[in-house]
Amino acid sequence: MRKYLFATVGVLVLFFAFGLYKVKERKEELKNLEKPQTVPYTVSLVKPQKGELKAFTTFRAKYEPIRKGVLAPKTSGIVQKLFVREGDSFKKGEVLAVVDPTDLKAQLNTLTAKAQALKVALESAKLFYETQKNIYQRNLKLYGTGGISKEELQLSESSLKRAKAQYVQTLAELKSVKAQIEELKHNIENYSKIKAPYDGVVRTIYAKEGSFVPAGKPVLEIENTDLYRLVALVPTDAKVGEAAIVEVGDKKYTLEVAKVLPSAQNGLKAVVIYTKRLNIPSESWVNVKIETAECKGFIVPSSAILYLDSGTYLVNEKKNLIPVKVEVLNGNSACVTGKISPEDRFIVAGQFRLRQIALHKYPIRVKGN
Repeated sequence: MRKYLFATVGVLVLFFAFGLYKVKERKEELKNLEKPQTVPYTVSLVKPQKGELKAFTTFRAKYEPIRKGVLAPKTSGIVQKLFVREGDSFKKGEVLAVVDPTDLKAQLNTLTAKAQALKVALESAKLFYETQKNIYQRNLKLYGTGGISKEELQLSESSLKRAKAQYVQTLAELKSVKAQIEELKHNIENYSKIKAPYDGVVRTIYAKEGSFVPAGKPVLEIENTDLYRLVALVPTDAKVGEAAIVEVGDKKYTLEVAKVLPSAQNGLKAVVIYTKRLNIPSESWVNVKIETAECKGFIVPSSAILYLDSGTYLVNEKKNLIPVKVEVLNGNSACVTGKISPEDRFIVAGQFRLRQIALHKYPIRVKGN
C-alpha cells in the first residue's frame, strides 16, 4: 500500500516539474518576441480661417401669390366663350372669357325703340312748331294792319312758345336717349369681355360655356405671377436673420427675409419671404431654411472639435487642448471663438481619434507628409 502511495506522489511531482519547465520555456519565447508597433492615426491639419458662418433652421412655409382674385361680369349674361383652361398662363389685357350681356342688350332694345318713337315725335313737334311759327308771323302782319286784335296775336304767340318748348324738349329727350344708347353699346362691348388685369395664371374656372351668370358672380379665379411669398410660422423667441434658402427639385434659391410679423397663434410669429415664381403649385407647403444664428470668428471643420466634459476644444499639432466656444454649426463647418491664431494648425480626426490623440498622446501621421 505504501508503495502505491509513493508511486502516486512521484508521478505527481514529475508532472508538476514538467509543467514548471513548460511555463518557463513559454516565458522565454514570449520574452524573445518583438513588441507590436502602434500604427499612428492618419490625420489632416488645418489653419482656422477668419470669417462669418450662418446657421439655418428648417421650417414649413406656405407658398402663395401676392396678388390673386376673381373675375366676374358687371352684368348678367350667358358665358359665350372661355379662352383659357385651369393652369393656363395669360398676359395683361388678354380676353379670357366673353359673356353675352342679356340685361344690357334688353336695355339697348328698349332704348332703341324709344329713340325711334322720339324721332317720330320730334318730326311731329318740328312740323307743329314751324306751323305755329308761320301762323304767328302772319298774325303779326295782320295785327300791324289792324286785321286782328291784340288778344288774338297774344294767343298765337303763346301757341308758338308751347310748340317751340315741345320741340326743344323732344329734341333733348332724343339726344339723351342717343347718349344712353352709345353708353350701352360701349358697356356691352367692354362688359362682355372679361380681360386680364395683369400677367398671371388661371387658378379656377367657376362657370362653363353656356351657363348663366348673374352680375358679380365669379367666372374665373386668377393669380399674378410677378411675385410670390413664403410665410413660415416660427417660435416667438427664435432669432430670425436676413437670409433664407429654399430648394425645389435640383434648384436652390437664396432669398431674403422681408418682414417678421406677430401671429394670431400663441407663441409664434410669421416670417415673410418674397420670391419669384417657383416650380410648385401655389397654396402648397414647402421646407424653407431660415437664418437663426450668425457668428463672426474662426471657421474650422466640425470634425476638428473635441467635446469633453470639461469643455470644447481644438487640438493643435502638438496635441495640446485649446479651449474654444462653438458659436455656430452648419453642416461640416463650425464657427468658433477663443484665443487662437490664424497661424495655428489643428488636427482634423473625429471625436474618438481626437480623444486618443489629446488625452493619451496617440501617435499621428499627417496626411500628405
